[in-house]
Amino acid sequence: MQRHEVPTHLNIEDDAFAGLTMRQLMVAIIGLALAYSAMSEAPLPLAAPTGT
Repeated sequence: MQRHEVPTHLNIEDDAFAGLTMRQLMVAIIGLALAYSAMSEAPLPLAAPTGT
């Protein structure tokens, strides 16, 4: 039976998704949610009337 030593002294965070750590992923999700909510509340710019 082989024994393998698990390194516990690396001081790095595990990747959660797409190479991001859990903290980076949470910051991205919160930022995107805030940006979406700000843009969904903002009125859309209307084209200036062009006529005579």
